[in-house]
Amino acid sequence: MREKIIKFRIGKIKIADDGSNSLAIKASKNLSELLKNLEYEGTLRKSNSNQLDIHFDEALLKKLKMQGWPYSENPKIKLSALGENWGNQRSDFITTPIKMENHYIVVEIEKANKKTIWFDFIKLWMFIEAKQAKAGILLCPLNYSHKHGIWNLFDEACNYKKYLGRFAGVPKEKLDLISIMGYEQMIYMDNKFIVWNATQFNKIKRSE
Repeated sequence: MREKIIKFRIGKIKIADDGSNSLAIKASKNLSELLKNLEYEGTLRKSNSNQLDIHFDEALLKKLKMQGWPYSENPKIKLSALGENWGNQRSDFITTPIKMENHYIVVEIEKANKKTIWFDFIKLWMFIEAKQAKAGILLCPLNYSHKHGIWNLFDEACNYKKYLGRFAGVPKEKLDLISIMGYEQMIYMDNKFIVWNATQFNKIKRSE
């Protein structure tokens, strides 16, 4: 059975105004310029119950390369800096944004699973503590769409950050090392890009 390619594009972008330090915010603003109108694809796999695989990460890394941003894809934590009992955690990429020479920024993309957002923060802090990055960005969709509705993972991440400070006792200066960014997903249907939601999700899942 043939696979179907679905076109997507980023719409609006949000950066949480939550007191994150100037380095994290500057990196997020630079990344937001690169993300504007970024186009990417999804593959509807007919042979696997119409599973939809979104290729956002690949398109973002390609844009980083095109724009001359140095980056390391799926870097491992340097256990020599943390100790040997912390596992082999990886992040999505570490980059040095344009005009931010020698400021390494670690980025974690959480596209779908809101229940693991708390651990995304942990991984970003691990890279910062290992001195592989000076700040981190947690990048989440504003509209992760599924058959039952929409999850705003950007809002979820902002709430997790508050919970970690209020109920887990994470110091503010540590929380402020992480900037949260949100991006709106738009899907190409009926010869135009429209905001992706559960209606479009169910329509493409039913398509032949």
